Amino acid sequence: MPRDITISFGIEFEFYHMDQANRVTRTHLVDSEINPRYCVSGWKYQNDRTAGYECKTPILTDLNTCVNEIKRQFTYYIERRQGLIPYPYNSDGSSLGQHIHIGKPRRRLTFDEKTNIAKAIARVYPFLMSLHSQPLPSDRGLHSIYCRNIADYNFNFPNRDHFCEISDSHNGTVEFRVFDANIPQVSLTVIWIMQNIAKRHVNNSVEFQGNGYPRERENALRHGLTALNVIHYLREVRVLSRETELPEIPCVKEILYLASKYFMNPYQILTLTNANHYEYFKNNFLNPDKYLDNILEIQNIRHRERLERWRLEAQQIENLDQLIGIAISSFREITERLTQETPRITVRVSTVTRSLVRREIELGRIRITRINEVDNLSSQEVAERISQLLRLHGDGYVNVHDSDYILNCTERYYVAWIVNPNTNTPEILGSIAVNRNNGEITNLVVDRRFRRLGIANMLIEKVLSLNLPRYITHVRKGNNASLEVFRMRGFTPFRTLDRSIALIRETRGN
Repeated sequence: MPRDITISFGIEFEFYHMDQANRVTRTHLVDSEINPRYCVSGWKYQNDRTAGYECKTPILTDLNTCVNEIKRQFTYYIERRQGLIPYPYNSDGSSLGQHIHIGKPRRRLTFDEKTNIAKAIARVYPFLMSLHSQPLPSDRGLHSIYCRNIADYNFNFPNRDHFCEISDSHNGTVEFRVFDANIPQVSLTVIWIMQNIAKRHVNNSVEFQGNGYPRERENALRHGLTALNVIHYLREVRVLSRETELPEIPCVKEILYLASKYFMNPYQILTLTNANHYEYFKNNFLNPDKYLDNILEIQNIRHRERLERWRLEAQQIENLDQLIGIAISSFREITERLTQETPRITVRVSTVTRSLVRREIELGRIRITRINEVDNLSSQEVAERISQLLRLHGDGYVNVHDSDYILNCTERYYVAWIVNPNTNTPEILGSIAVNRNNGEITNLVVDRRFRRLGIANMLIEKVLSLNLPRYITHVRKGNNASLEVFRMRGFTPFRTLDRSIALIRETRGN
């Protein structure tokens, strides 16, 4: 393989704006205001009415130049915007994204070259998604029309549809839609992987097995790194790129270390530290080569000592082989810890069958009770099973809570359950929550194996038997099954929001 192959790249940044009070504005800038006021030389404004602002880098060939360009552009931009900083995360049904172009600096790629690059990078694409995705599940990655699954196109690499997640750009590049707009530190990490893979495979085709891709994509965007075999993907990066040495850019080492050791991406780190969003994004755009240092500059963050330790540990990492070793050790530690835990908190796999549940329902043996009324299970055990239901069977339409929240929140949870006659143990089939103060119904979920047996109707009927003055609920758009269940119980739509439909039912006589 010739050593002088140069792969170029470019980044398209989409974002809204945030002020010092952490308020997000989606106001679009007027085209006449854009240039030259907010773009430095070499950068370009791109008109996109789905974002408050979109700009793209010059054509670049190395990460250090990219760091300098990002710092130059966003220092200038923030100074001109007078108190506003870029806010690059999706919220309230928005569809911000980030696009990365991979090409050659002085000519357009041939279609064969594009195909080779697209197929090679697609082999690790779920891993790249999970580094970017926010929040979890990623609504944009899962549902937006602006980043359609390459599997929907029968893996036609790269696809001519501009909205496909891996598309053939008119610029002579391969355009990768990395789903959720994110901080520059993740972009640099992803580009380091993409560029090294492209160097090795621009002239060489690789096999791509698409059978498992839809599942891996779904896992990455619903659950993040914890649902992926990180060891496998790090090994794939090493094999495909034949690159082992990490760049001397702190943020790349830190983000890959956090992914390998703790299976966490920057969105989860932000949530963990509870950092002030304005300071977080400002620091990261002004200092794109750093990450943990940027967070440590913020006052009143949680887990400061842990972050300092992580920063020191990450800077000791020199190559991919070390990261693979760390991922293997972390996986073993988690496995050992789970096997040593008591059965009370071990994830439980049910063996009850649909036919058994149907028979118990027909015999009237299903019960709808509060958490503390399930036979032979503690409230803690029931709450853990509810949390598992929300996580595994919520299909992205409910909020996932841990057992502590379920036990201590203001909502009252009810569960549908039967006693498995084969084992004489209780089986939780579904759950629902209601706030008795305002009548809001939330988190209706039924184990998908036992749906269409009337369990959701029974849960709703139990809540309605409380005879509150009125009931309201919000059903996520696309969740037609829940929408129909509530309509059958007398709920009517009264407001349409960005991501959901609000329904209401007034109780007679009130």
